Amino acid sequence: MNTDRPNQIGLEDSVAGATLPTMIPPATIRPDERDDPSVPSVNSRSTPPPGLIQIPGYTFIELLQKPDRNIVYRAKEDNSDQDVVVKQFTPEELEQFTRQKDIENRLPRDHPNLLLADRFLAEYRSIISRHLRGGDFHHLMDRVGMLHPSQTKVIALNLLDALHVMHTRGIIYRDVKSRNILLDIINPDVENITAETLESFLDFRLKLCDYELAGHPSLSDESKEGKRIGTPRYMAPEACKGEKNDPRSDLYSVGVLFYRALAGVYPIDGENHEEIMARQISDSFPDITELNTEITPGQKAVLEKLWAKDPKKRYQMARDFQYDWLSELC
Repeated sequence: MNTDRPNQIGLEDSVAGATLPTMIPPATIRPDERDDPSVPSVNSRSTPPPGLIQIPGYTFIELLQKPDRNIVYRAKEDNSDQDVVVKQFTPEELEQFTRQKDIENRLPRDHPNLLLADRFLAEYRSIISRHLRGGDFHHLMDRVGMLHPSQTKVIALNLLDALHVMHTRGIIYRDVKSRNILLDIINPDVENITAETLESFLDFRLKLCDYELAGHPSLSDESKEGKRIGTPRYMAPEACKGEKNDPRSDLYSVGVLFYRALAGVYPIDGENHEEIMARQISDSFPDITELNTEITPGQKAVLEKLWAKDPKKRYQMARDFQYDWLSELC
């Protein structure tokens, strides 16, 4: 991965409000993970970036994401000596800061698969949350490669539980992707999640994070039709058209995540945002069983219903897919 390229919107960027060519409506686009400049170069990690506002009581440790938009870094909380993650928004991103706070206020703080902020500091345009030493699911996939279907049980349980609780509260996440899924290691004897530990319910849990693109009926601006919101390689066809998202749009993104985890490649790809989104609308996913022969006909049928182009033919609720997939794994 080239981490030294100039700041720009990449293929792993989410889309939300950027003015793009008029083939389909304007978008709020997040970087696609393959080119995401999230991990800064080694020489820049320990140096606070320009524009960083120092927060009293927190000591900067390392940059976690190249500051092409907001700044994300690991810090030490002086009073407790605990590591935290600080996400600092630019002045232009105050709407996203407010949106994330509003969405998190609607979610249960004790849910094991949702990572919510510990503090919102408006005067510093910053959100402070726990630092999870397991990293994110994107880097896990890079390490372990293509997964066996049996290694997706925890993913199906944890991720779909998180989406279920959001959807039942009228919240559409709108940016399901592997970089927004964090690994919370709960076994103190485990240092890293490996292929061997993926099937263990005792070693780790998944947590969904980053709610700044989430939609709710009370937040009318981003929920209106005509804006494309999400990350192109994960976006549902209706989201690519600028139509209104609903829970089925999140489930299509889950389908892309499962395809990427089980096949080792993205089902839909391209050279730029417009090409990828156009192909999400028109192209079928390649036969996943040609890439992973461990997938049974029953499992394939469940997955194909998840990524159906027509939302009416897709799973309607997170629990439905979760039940069918886990039943196929038994």
